[in-house]
Parts: sequence; structure tokens; C-alpha cells
Amino acid sequence: VTQGENNLALCDTYPPDLVVPASMSDLELRRVAAYRSKGRLPAVVWAHPDPTNGATISRSAQPKPGVQNKRSADDERYLDELRRLCHGKRMVIVDARSKVAAQGNRVMGGGTELARYYENVELFYGNIANIHAARDALSSLQALCRDGSGGNTAYDGGATWLGKLEGTKWLSMVHAILASAAKTVDLVHYERCAVLVHCSDGWDRTPQITVLAMVMLEARFRTMDGFLALVQKEWADFGHKFDERCGHTDESGEDQRSPVFLLFADAMVQLLHQFPARFEFTADLLVALLDQLFACRYGTFLDNCFVKRDRKKIHAATAPLWWYFHEHRAKFLNGAYDEDEGPPLIPSLQPKNVVFFDAYFRRFD
Repeated sequence: VTQGENNLALCDTYPPDLVVPASMSDLELRRVAAYRSKGRLPAVVWAHPDPTNGATISRSAQPKPGVQNKRSADDERYLDELRRLCHGKRMVIVDARSKVAAQGNRVMGGGTELARYYENVELFYGNIANIHAARDALSSLQALCRDGSGGNTAYDGGATWLGKLEGTKWLSMVHAILASAAKTVDLVHYERCAVLVHCSDGWDRTPQITVLAMVMLEARFRTMDGFLALVQKEWADFGHKFDERCGHTDESGEDQRSPVFLLFADAMVQLLHQFPARFEFTADLLVALLDQLFACRYGTFLDNCFVKRDRKKIHAATAPLWWYFHEHRAKFLNGAYDEDEGPPLIPSLQPKNVVFFDAYFRRFD
């Protein structure tokens, strides 16, 4: 059920149209939003194409139990309604953070779901690093790539360099994102569970997981058009803070910059590497996507959410990034593409199979 423009009163960092359980009244939705950080209530973003499965993926921000273990009867019923959509089976909450980090947020009024109050709900912690750790990892990686005479890269593919690469923790972060997405796929497709994905505010680590999971689940998201539409919805429309994370403005300062989207693109590269014939596009598309993200030539990734772009009329004043990919479509196509649907893609999570994104990090060597 789409709630239309009324959603902007619930959460001004969400798109105007949301899919929510039809049984929830507007008053109940307002109460659920009040119990979630930044008003980012659970919204259904994917439903299993097999109606006999019934599983869904939803996304939200963390709840606000705080140190006093505050409850919300409306939030508990909301999640129960999502669970019932998958024929009454389990719901699993994929909390992208570590358990320690999630519990630590209680001091600031946040936290994670108190599972004992939610019927047939379990918690899974993804252990994905926060924005500050991700920024530090990229800084270490950049230093490693510049570690050579005259500022040239010292990359040689040898054990010493690979050991230093591991020391940056970048690939371990990519691995954690892939693992959480693969877990989500297993839960909705094979175990037929409803899944709710969130981190703290639901606009950084959350879309890393939801987009990768949907790409693994359905072939339509492995086409160029399907993938770009998914990026538009899950990243731009659902309020990833591109201005702050990419440093498009100086308003938020260095502390809010973080390579969240770059980590996601790196995780996507791992899927292209392991399943080279299952994607209509090549890694060149991801490199171009990152380049255009920082070039700011198009309005798609300007500002921090749909509402701000709409109020500033960015959509009217700029061209969408997707025009660029439509114009240059041929250069990104994969000649080995096999469009057969097939089963979901489940990547190998062995460390040796998580490769370095050299098409991006080493292209100027």
C-alpha cells in the first residue's frame, strides 16, 4: 500500500511513496515512525516474485529503546504484520552493526529491537564498520597505493603487498557487506523469512545490504537499466547523504565524509568477478558511476535526500545521471552476458575470492 505525499510528514528523508502493511492506520504509522531514528520507519523494498514464498525485505533505521528498554506496541505489531506476509514464519532483523555497537547506541537513545517483545523475531549482526572506520580504511588504502618512489604505486601482487592490503581492513569491510547480503538472500529465498535491514539511521550500511541482496536475488537487477534503477531507489530516493559522505559541500565537515558508496561498488565488483556472465554490464559501469558521483555534473546524487532535491528543484535544473549511461550504453555492455534467470547468486566468502578493485584503484598506474 503506497501512502503518497503523507509520508513526508512521517519522514522527510524518505521518498514520498512507501510500501507498508495495509492493516496499519495513519496514526499507528506515525507512532512507529516516532519510535525509529529520524522517523525512518520500516518500508518494504522487495517482495519475493514467487507468491508461495511471501518473503519480503524491508529497511528502516534503528529503534529507540534506549537504556530504559522503551517499547512501542505499534512497532511490535508493525513487524508482526510484515512477518505474517510470509505466511507467519520467522522474521530476522539484519542489523548491519556489530552487537557491541548496537548496544552502545542505547546510551544515545537508540539500540536494536528487544527480541523478547517481538513474536518469532531473531537478530543477526552484520559487523559492518561505521563511517569513521571506513574512512580510515580508505585513507590507509590510498597511502598503500601511493607507497612508492615518486608517488607511484608499489603494487606488485606479491605476498608482502597483499599483507599490507589486508592490514588496511578495506577488503574485510567488503567481505562483511557481502556476507550480510548473502545472509539476507539465504533468509528470504531458502528459509522464506521476512527480513528487516537497518543500521543506525538506515542510510549508509543499510542500502549496501539491500541493493546487493536484490542483485543476487533477481536477474532483472543485473541488467544495466535494472541496476541503475535500483541505485536510484535504494541510494538516492531513500536518503543516502551523498553531500556529506562525498564532501560535495563543506557544511558537514570532514568528520562526515566516508566512502560508503565506494565500499558498495567494491562489493558489486566481487559479484561481477565471481559471476562474469550473469551481468549485462561490466565493472567499467561501476568505475564510471563513481567518477560521475564525484564530478557532480548531474543532479541525481546532489544533496542528501529526495525532499531536499525536490525543494531546491534540482531535478528541473539538472539532467539525471542515467542520461549519461543511456548515451554511452554500448561501452558498458558485457559481451559474455547470459540473461538466464537461474538461482540466486551466492558468492564465495573465502578471503582468497575477495579481489582488489584494481580497475578503479590502479587505473592510472
